[in-house]
Formats: sequence, C-alpha cells, structure tokens
Amino acid sequence: MELIEWKKFADSPLSPTESVKDELRLIIAEYRRKFPSWEQNNDARRSWFTGAKLVLSTSQLGYIYIRDQLTDITWWKEKTIEHNMINEHVREFEIYLRYGFSNMLFTVTEETLRSVVRSVDSTACNGGTSSFESIYTYLLKLTKKQQYLDLFNFHRLIRNTIHTNGVFRPTNHRDKSITFMGKQYNFVCGEKIDFQSYELLLNLVSQYKVALVDIFEADIISSLPHVERFKW
Repeated sequence: MELIEWKKFADSPLSPTESVKDELRLIIAEYRRKFPSWEQNNDARRSWFTGAKLVLSTSQLGYIYIRDQLTDITWWKEKTIEHNMINEHVREFEIYLRYGFSNMLFTVTEETLRSVVRSVDSTACNGGTSSFESIYTYLLKLTKKQQYLDLFNFHRLIRNTIHTNGVFRPTNHRDKSITFMGKQYNFVCGEKIDFQSYELLLNLVSQYKVALVDIFEADIISSLPHVERFKW
C-alpha cells in the first residue's frame, strides 16, 4: 500500500470510532443521572464505559498519527530509518494498534467483571481469581443473561492468541466456531486468525455496551451499594 493509500485508510476509522464513543457517552450521562454514586465513588460498573471510551480515543490517536505523520515523507526524512522500509513500518504499526485495542478492551472488561463477581459474593469463583471464562459464565447465569455467552467466548478466544502470535492453539487441540453478529467465525487449531479487523473491534465495543448495560441493570447487580475496583 502506498503512503497516499495509507493516509486514506487511516482517516476512514476516525468517524466510526467517534460514533461508538457517542454510544458510550450516552450511557455515561444516563448513569450520572440514574446512579450518581457510581461516578462519585469510581464504581467499576461505570468505569467499564469510561475505560472503553479511553481505549477508543487512544486508537483514534494512533490512526491520526498514521494519517498525519507516518504518511508524510518529509517526517520520515528527519528519521534515521531506511526509506524502503516505510510501508512495512506503517503496516506493523497499524497491526499493533488493532492488537492493542483488542487486548486493552479485554483487560478493561475482565477487570470489571471480576470486581462485580467479588462484590456479589466474595467467595464465588475462588474470590474472583478463577479463569475469566468461569467469571463471566457465573455472572451470566446469575443475571440470567446467557444470551451474551458467545460474545464473551468470542473475544476470549481472540485474546488468547496473544500468547501464540495470533495462532489459535487451544489446550484441547480442537477447532472452535462461534457466531458473532450473525456471522460464523472459525478458529482453526494451528492457524492464525485473520478476522481481527478494526470494524470487528468497534462492533465488539458496541455489543459489550449492550450486554453490560443489561447485566449491570439486573436487580442483583444494580442494587449493590458499591463495586470497588482493584480488589479481587
């Protein structure tokens, strides 16, 4: 891809990202009205939405950096980098952005749900320290929201490939298929996943938003006086 193409490519995610941030802003504003103590006390139930918004903003900055600096040949001329490697560097940086987006989104989600589980029952899931799969399975069963199981499974499988440079290598050595937003995604043992697009990641944020609003507003979760972060 030529630099002029990278410039257009890097500009294209900025508006869709802002649209997803707007979705989160609406929830944050609604929770400020409905659950004012959540903002005042840095409640984990609210912090997922502010954390996910920060992940999106950071990703936007990365694409702005590609668009305005990394596609400017005069910017590169000031650097001690071989010019025949420019396209490769831009390509690797964009991959880095997507992997960072996915992993930080996963981290925010995992931290939040572990905190919620521990607040519900400090003895559940080994004090909130069991595998993340057991954490969200417990929480979805508790709130009767099992319809979101594929969402959490899908992102967990994507995230687990971080240990093997994007290659799906499950401990049971079995392929896995998951349907997400009406499309089937195949995780083939020993093969690299090739579907972690930026559009998919934005869809993950939007779907998480729907799921977590539904979970957090279940009576058993919304009635918790406080969900403290960093205590599991």
